[in-house]
Amino acid sequence: MATAKKAPAAESSEAVFQAALEPMANIQEKVRESAEKGLEQVRAQYEAAKEAADKATGKIEESLSAAQAGVRSFNMKALDLVRVNTNASFDHFQALFGAKTPADFLSLQGAFLKKQAETLTAQAKELAELGQKIATEAVEPVKSALVVPFKK
Repeated sequence: MATAKKAPAAESSEAVFQAALEPMANIQEKVRESAEKGLEQVRAQYEAAKEAADKATGKIEESLSAAQAGVRSFNMKALDLVRVNTNASFDHFQALFGAKTPADFLSLQGAFLKKQAETLTAQAKELAELGQKIATEAVEPVKSALVVPFKK
């Protein structure tokens, strides 16, 4: 009979032990759920950050491509202007060799200098406008990605 009494006491102590462990199991479950929820939030934030970084990288690549194309066109325009100015100088020297008097020489020289001053001013303005256009086009992809429209 002694063994019969131990069995209910053992069951009773087992029930007490299980009852004592139940709140800990509930706490472990809550901690696990919280950890899983936190992990899901971190994954969502990572995906959002990764997507934003990918978009930013794409916009920077667009900007660099626009800048590269712009610099190429600026250089081509500058070379074209050098060619125009060089041809004008050669034409002027040819005209100077045809001058018969010092007055003709000075008149040709004065007219050439006046025309070249006007030409260089116009060319500088043209290059400045082209440079501004290139800068605007190069910055536009990044600028459009950063500007967030305000909602009323």
